Amino acid sequence: MHAGTRLLGFVVCVVLAAGCGGTSSTATTSTPPTSSALFVTADAENLILQPGDVGSGWFAIPKDTHAVSLAESMKGDSVSLRKIEQGSYRSGYQGLYTDGKKDGVLLGAFTYNDPAVALQVADGWSAQTATQITHASLLHPSTSIVGDRVSAWQGETHEGRAMVPVYVVMWSHGNAIGGVFLFGNKASAAQAYRIAAAQDARLTAA
Repeated sequence: MHAGTRLLGFVVCVVLAAGCGGTSSTATTSTPPTSSALFVTADAENLILQPGDVGSGWFAIPKDTHAVSLAESMKGDSVSLRKIEQGSYRSGYQGLYTDGKKDGVLLGAFTYNDPAVALQVADGWSAQTATQITHASLLHPSTSIVGDRVSAWQGETHEGRAMVPVYVVMWSHGNAIGGVFLFGNKASAAQAYRIAAAQDARLTAA
């Protein structure tokens, strides 16, 4: 999912084209680094929220809503992180949705054979992602997200020539990783947490 964050400026442009009209920081955690007993066997494609789950009137950008291969998921990762990903990766899926009014959200779900690997990968992605948001600042993770490791922050990203708010929530839950990247002038931490909690509930129910 961090690969999607590296391309956040690009996906914002995609949202605009669809007719929608730094300081770095490390991630914060809400719980100690231990993994839960949750083990998700469903394919990641079946774990992603649908546009209607995000909000009324939201729709998908088809070419940016798709399965994520192991190679794609590892882009930009360290050699040490790639080694553990290669032996444990199960599936990944991302969805790029927009409300048609310049706001958008990039969702991601990834599963691994080993919950401990999911935890390590989530930590690695969180640390990298935090360096790729302009004026990043830490947020207190919402207690509505039941994860082994939850990170959340806010910052800014480009929307055309303007800078708009972006809110990122990433977490591991058992052998799964979830991510929410919400951006736009109407975006808020509360909205990002609501979407993340719904996404985590989808992971838990799988």
